[in-house]
Amino acid sequence: MFLSVVASPSFAQGLGGAGTVQGTVKDPTGGVMQAVQVRISNPVSGFSRTASTDAAGRYVFSNLPPNPYHITVDAQGFQTLERDVDVR
Repeated sequence: MFLSVVASPSFAQGLGGAGTVQGTVKDPTGGVMQAVQVRISNPVSGFSRTASTDAAGRYVFSNLPPNPYHITVDAQGFQTLERDVDVR
């Protein structure tokens, strides 16, 4: 089974600014999925954070330095989902 993820990066403001990546994890029927592990990383810098989705299927990574990131979503019984996003 496949997951769907909507990830929306925000833009860092000014020099030294930080951005946010947030999204929602849904199952194939469109139902939100709670307590799903979401990881954001930058393999070049070694940066990595993990969050779990809330009751509405949402996750948020805030205070991210401007960089490209890789998002990985792991939910039992589903294929791992991976997406690339840019925080600018």
